[in-house]
Amino acid sequence: MRVLVMLILIALQIFLIQLGVNIFFMLARVRFRKNIISITLIYMYIQNYTALINQLFSIMANREISQINYVQGDVSLLFESSNHQTWMYRFALPVSLLIGLILPMSLLWFLYQKRNLFDKIQFRKHIGYLFNEYSNNSSFWEWIKLWKKTIIIIILIYFETNIFYKGFLIGVCLMIYQIITAQYLPYIYSKLNNLDLKSAQLCSIAIFLAAVQYLCEQQEDQVYAKILQILIILICFKFSFPYIFDIISAYYYKYKEKLLKLLVIALKTLNPQSNLICKLTYKLDQWRQKSIRIERNFKKLKQMTIQQKRKDKIERQQICVPTLSLNKSGELKFKLMNF
Repeated sequence: MRVLVMLILIALQIFLIQLGVNIFFMLARVRFRKNIISITLIYMYIQNYTALINQLFSIMANREISQINYVQGDVSLLFESSNHQTWMYRFALPVSLLIGLILPMSLLWFLYQKRNLFDKIQFRKHIGYLFNEYSNNSSFWEWIKLWKKTIIIIILIYFETNIFYKGFLIGVCLMIYQIITAQYLPYIYSKLNNLDLKSAQLCSIAIFLAAVQYLCEQQEDQVYAKILQILIILICFKFSFPYIFDIISAYYYKYKEKLLKLLVIALKTLNPQSNLICKLTYKLDQWRQKSIRIERNFKKLKQMTIQQKRKDKIERQQICVPTLSLNKSGELKFKLMNF
């Protein structure tokens, strides 16, 4: 079964990552950080969740070929045969419940119990991957996304041949997700909330248009089908453009100085007398000075923050405690001592 191969590969990935990290720490002679293990396990679980659920549910679904039901995940097996029932009830169903229900609910309950530790650095180092990008009131949002994926996978598997129902149900699922997202606004940054909402809206529109396109093709109405296809392509471009733009912008700001330096070197080699060299060199100097100023200001802010934290810590430790002492006349009086 492919799902077994996938589980073995995931375990192998975790082993190789851990081995590489151990070798790095040994060569670098630095202290091993235990949070790497927990981060690796959580990351591998989240990233492989969709593929695992898809493979497991495909074992429990059938595919009809020539009026004979086969296992959708492996058409070499007859559906509901003794071999298939063994795989389904002893492996696919328990593992899918473990991965899709028991583990997520256990993690969610654990986070709920430890909700007072969200601001603790040591706690966030181990399990912060699950809620770092979400607000305090929406720390559960990773589970909403996982269960949304699960519902979509179930729809895709059990309505594989019924295109219209599949598109309609997925569209409804995304619309419900949009309503919940608009209510909670889970992400810390408003830009991510807007991006998530727009992405879900565009996906819903594209899915409904694809369902209509399918009906047009069934009725051999090629003109409307082509128009809808063009609209879907435009929606896909609109959907992917913000992500592509942000990625390009990030790499541009990261490597713009290096690219400009290479351009200056190339111009000096090809045309040393070019006036463009002076302009580009001046621009490069401006960028360098700006980077130096930003780095200097950042260090100042960091130092001021550290000093302020130390000052606040000292002030919290200074507690006034009343003590008794005798004055010259032998009377008791209170004296305040600072610790």
